[in-house]
Amino acid sequence: MKKIFILCNLIFYMFFASAQTDRDVPVSVTINEITGTTVKVEFEKSEDCSSYFILIGKGPEIEDYAGMFDKTMEEMIEWWGLQLNVDTIYTWKELIPNTEYNIYVLASDFSENYFPTQNLTCQTLAIGGEGVAQQDITVTEITATQARVVVEPNEETAMFFDGLIMKDFYDEVGADSAIAIIKDSPYELFETDDWLCMDLDPDTYYYAIAIGKNINGEWGTPSIELFKTLQVTGLCKPIDDPMISLYPNPNHGSFIVNNANSEIEKMEVYDTNGKLVYAQKLSGTISFINVLQLKEAIYFVKFINKSGHCYTEKLIITK
Repeated sequence: MKKIFILCNLIFYMFFASAQTDRDVPVSVTINEITGTTVKVEFEKSEDCSSYFILIGKGPEIEDYAGMFDKTMEEMIEWWGLQLNVDTIYTWKELIPNTEYNIYVLASDFSENYFPTQNLTCQTLAIGGEGVAQQDITVTEITATQARVVVEPNEETAMFFDGLIMKDFYDEVGADSAIAIIKDSPYELFETDDWLCMDLDPDTYYYAIAIGKNINGEWGTPSIELFKTLQVTGLCKPIDDPMISLYPNPNHGSFIVNNANSEIEKMEVYDTNGKLVYAQKLSGTISFINVLQLKEAIYFVKFINKSGHCYTEKLIITK
């Protein structure tokens, strides 16, 4: 009889412990895949869980931010985290290689009471090799004021920097000083960098520069690509306060020009090669523009006032 009593107590304890464990872990967290810059995690909520927040942070940085902003960890996770209410597989991207991260899960029940915060530690993989770090640079979509730069690191690259420098400045300070400026960038890169450089000067030579290190911290050979922005047709003195706008933008080839500046008298549309593709006189405050004949592309609209001064705005046409 005593043995039966002990066995029943043991079964009851095991059942209670199992139920308590399920209650303590409202969301099952499984790391599916880790690379140098990504962490893929599967989240499966229990029957007691209504919704949950997920957040990843490098080492103790979330705790540090909580102290900085005078917030609790629960408040930080709710503030910065992603809220979910179903089972999810989520991938965090653009992480730093060979770095320890903390994954936080803050779940609530159907009465909106929080469970204890779950915390799981993982580490991204190291990337790069012991060979020479090298990056390939491609410059496309060049206009008078912008260009797309794509920098692709080789397998030996553990991290790299990139940027643009005017050729005149590069020639003035010398190659070593120009490359040192790129190295001083605060933004370390690890994967292919695809970025659109805006607000460039027309008809100007630029160097796109990239340089990186291998896994041993050794600098590789810098990559340098020379390109020139296009010349804008009919350059003119800019208008200080244009008080003009076009909307919607993007559009399908028809839009409205809101001309609050009565001095504006005409508009011209140029393609990215600087070719004039449309022109129209403006009168009144509101003008309806129809350029449905233009293909899907990026254009530049130049508004010109009675004094010959101008204001340029980008126009995006989608079909």
